[in-house]
Amino acid sequence: MYHDVVKLIARKNFLRINQKDYDSLLKDCAPNIHHRFGGTHALAASAMIKRH
Repeated sequence: MYHDVVKLIARKNFLRINQKDYDSLLKDCAPNIHHRFGGTHALAASAMIKRH
């Protein structure tokens, strides 16, 4: 059940991105986001995003 809910949310959010509907996507996000790609490769990074 949890897997199905997460899958539905992910699909909805990717659809929003494809439609360039960023505002409605960001409304569902926390105001402070810390995103990490772990590892020692080209994509490894840590980003802090704070919306006002």
